[in-house]
Amino acid sequence: MRQLLFYLIPIFLIAGCTGDKNKFVVKGTIENSNGEKLVLLKLTTQQILPVDSAVVDIQGRFEISDKIENPGFYILRDEYKRHINLIIYPGDKIEITTNIDNFESDYYIEGSHHSRLVKDLISKQNRVLEQISAISNEYEKSKNDPQTFLESKSRLDSLYNKITLDHKNYSIDFIKKNPRSLASLMALYQQLGVHVSLFDPIKDFEIFNYVDSNLMMLYPGLEAVKSLNQTVVEASEEIKFRQIEEKKLGIGRSAPEISLPDTKELLVSLSSFKGKYVLVDFWASWCNPCRNENPNLVRLYRKYNSRGFEIYQVSLDQSKEPWVSAIEDDQLNWTQVSDLKYWNSVVVPLYNLNGIPANYLLDKDGIIIAKDLFGHELEQKLKEIFNY
Repeated sequence: MRQLLFYLIPIFLIAGCTGDKNKFVVKGTIENSNGEKLVLLKLTTQQILPVDSAVVDIQGRFEISDKIENPGFYILRDEYKRHINLIIYPGDKIEITTNIDNFESDYYIEGSHHSRLVKDLISKQNRVLEQISAISNEYEKSKNDPQTFLESKSRLDSLYNKITLDHKNYSIDFIKKNPRSLASLMALYQQLGVHVSLFDPIKDFEIFNYVDSNLMMLYPGLEAVKSLNQTVVEASEEIKFRQIEEKKLGIGRSAPEISLPDTKELLVSLSSFKGKYVLVDFWASWCNPCRNENPNLVRLYRKYNSRGFEIYQVSLDQSKEPWVSAIEDDQLNWTQVSDLKYWNSVVVPLYNLNGIPANYLLDKDGIIIAKDLFGHELEQKLKEIFNY
């Protein structure tokens, strides 16, 4: 799926010969300034393009202007790499008031409703990121106490899920209140960490489609909007494909056969476990979420194995050494198989894998009765099955 990715490239934007009605002005006052240089940068789906710059005068005033034909995303950046996000339309006269000590966190903006929306959105996102950072720090500290780690992890996972869900709901509400603003596009592409997107084009297709349908009517030629539209088209095709595959792997269907070598290079078939409840779990030594789930699997295996519960764990590793090392480190005392072909493994198309961890719970006849159960959800399902 396409993402709005920005890269700094030293190319200067040359303003076209448009009329004065297309001229915008960004000016303002910066208290306690010492003549800092400010740069206005335009964001595209691929680059960050310098537009113009200004030096703050002795009164703390600055002014930057340019001519544009279409609205766009911009940032006003100071010498310390701090920035203020702006959405600028042709003809805008934007005035910013801030303090050099709190340049990007405590500013007031006039003349741009869309930029004020962005300020509100980013302020809320920054508060959420602070909460997530605190959770991450506490999680790292909890690793030092193995006796309470699982309990701490469960509590922190629950807190993290609540915080992200609350922010997701806030962002959906933000988008639906401002469907015609480009600020809704920024809300859609928020990041809560490295490679951690708030919204996913597949899982959250409805909101992606909502933003796309509104913005395409208003800005069909805008590069960022066209990129979103392409993402929505690709997501729609992927969803249709998954729906077809889902019929093959849905609840009540027979699990496709797997026969792969174990750590001793002996073939072990999934069907050999018929007569027991089996968790077919897809993981890899390099997958941190998978490794974090392993202690929970160890605990549940010890609890239910004697009652007829088995785990058939399939690795997407590329080489044997890290795979075997992870098995030993995580104390995984159940069947382990792999063809060591990474995402080219035969199980990827067979089980329509788009990411790991992933799992399927099978009944005694090899019929799928649940999928993608982790943590508390898996434990509750096993309690239901074994009444224990």
